Amino acid sequence: MSRCPRCDKPVYFAERRSSLGKEWHPTCLRCGSCDRLLSPGGHCEHLGNPYCNNCYQQNFGPDGFRPGCVEPRKFKMNNAAQSASEKSVCLRPTSWSEQNSVYYWA
Repeated sequence: MSRCPRCDKPVYFAERRSSLGKEWHPTCLRCGSCDRLLSPGGHCEHLGNPYCNNCYQQNFGPDGFRPGCVEPRKFKMNNAAQSASEKSVCLRPTSWSEQNSVYYWA
C-alpha cells in the first residue's frame, strides 16, 4: 500500500488518485499555491508538487507570459519580408497567433 505524498497516510485502492507517478487521496491532490482540488492529469508539476495551470503559469512561467494582459509589451520582430519592426503584443499563455509570418503569444 502506498502513502499519500501530502498527508503521508496510507492510500487505499478504492480511494486513490494517481498523478505525477504517485498515489493521492482525492482531497489531498490540491494545487500547491491556491489549494484548489485537482483532477489527475489536469494540472502541472514543479519539483514534484502539483499546481493548477493558472498558478503554474503565474509562479513558474517565463517572464512576459503571465495570464491576462495588464499592459502590452513591445517586441522587435524580424521577418524575411520586412525589416525589424516594433509591435505591441498582449501576451497570454493560451494560444499561438501568426502575424507577418512571425509567431507570438496572443
